[in-house]
Amino acid sequence: MNNICYCRRLAVIRCSWTDANPGRRFYSCELHRNAGGCGFFVWLDPPMCERSRNVIPGLLGSTERLQVELQIARRREKRVWIAVVISWLIFVLLIWLGASERSEMGQGSGEMKELPM
Repeated sequence: MNNICYCRRLAVIRCSWTDANPGRRFYSCELHRNAGGCGFFVWLDPPMCERSRNVIPGLLGSTERLQVELQIARRREKRVWIAVVISWLIFVLLIWLGASERSEMGQGSGEMKELPM
């Protein structure tokens, strides 16, 4: 096939994602008609069967929904990790403050006192 469009530019391969021709490739002018292109258009792939035209849009919709759910889950996971890190930092800070208070209380007499049982 000659890949030259009407305005003598190299035709590019694009992919249709319409419900009537999902995933079907075609040649077109590299420039859009509004940008000075000639409007050249030729199908590269043969027509799809009816079943493919019915099934593929549903699969694409499912994929898009799953991608949105994945993005939401990743944002939620990031927030959980931030909460975990902050809680551990607070935990370590509280332990450190408690240890420093105990050491300050023990410095006054210089002796360790036994606790009654």
